Amino acid sequence: MNNYICTRFGFIKSITFNNSIKAYNIYYTKRLRYAQAYNSKSAKKLMKKHDIVGWVYNPYVEDHIGHDKYEVIKNKSYRGENNVDEWQVVKACSVNDSDASFLHTKKLKSEDYMSLEEAQAKAIELNFYMVKKLQDILSKQIEDAKEKK
Repeated sequence: MNNYICTRFGFIKSITFNNSIKAYNIYYTKRLRYAQAYNSKSAKKLMKKHDIVGWVYNPYVEDHIGHDKYEVIKNKSYRGENNVDEWQVVKACSVNDSDASFLHTKKLKSEDYMSLEEAQAKAIELNFYMVKKLQDILSKQIEDAKEKK
């Protein structure tokens, strides 16, 4: 029951039968939160019965991102005392985008994923900055050790 009937007038809020004129009254709303939820079979049946021109909308339907997508994440197995992080390329698995999650987070998950070449380039760049930070820390520790002698 996650489907809604959407028309050019808006989402269907309710359908009532008026005994005095022996006809159905269809009420619409512009807000999804006030709309009546249906399962897909009953929504299609209702649209056919009342000659409603529109479509069945499911905000929770998920689009698969793909198999060849990667992301760059911090290596959680190593955590140095100087907060130096290693970055690694990891394959994205079983991640889906939906309209509901987009409205909640204001972005698509697929925007964070990239091809293997792009992910490797980004990981090399982030690891380069990590090595530079590590070199700065080491040079500072060497200078402190020289001052103590």
